Amino acid sequence: MTASAVPAGATDIDPYWLSEVPSEYLGRWNVNAKACTPFDGRQRLVIEPNRLGVGGDLFRISYVGWSQEGGIVISSEYAGTAKPSWKRTDFFRIEKGGQVLLAGAITRPTRRVRCR
Repeated sequence: MTASAVPAGATDIDPYWLSEVPSEYLGRWNVNAKACTPFDGRQRLVIEPNRLGVGGDLFRISYVGWSQEGGIVISSEYAGTAKPSWKRTDFFRIEKGGQVLLAGAITRPTRRVRCR
């Protein structure tokens, strides 16, 4: 997702809209440090500037915005061909100096740690 994909007046329509995923959210995340080596499991998460990797599935990011709960919201669409297309919206919040990510539903987020 790039700023060039922004429709004219987008920030007037949606004041929470962001042109890209903030850099502190980018990277590889998993449920604990042990699951980072090897980087494996259904709970692994990769956040890139224009796509989201959840488990073994890839999603194209279609929207990034600030959340009123103190994080960001990412909407994305499944990018694979083996399964029917589906969309998802996830909440993310960075904690503990950028080493912990709360991800998933706002009411019950999953804690993940940054993988090196």
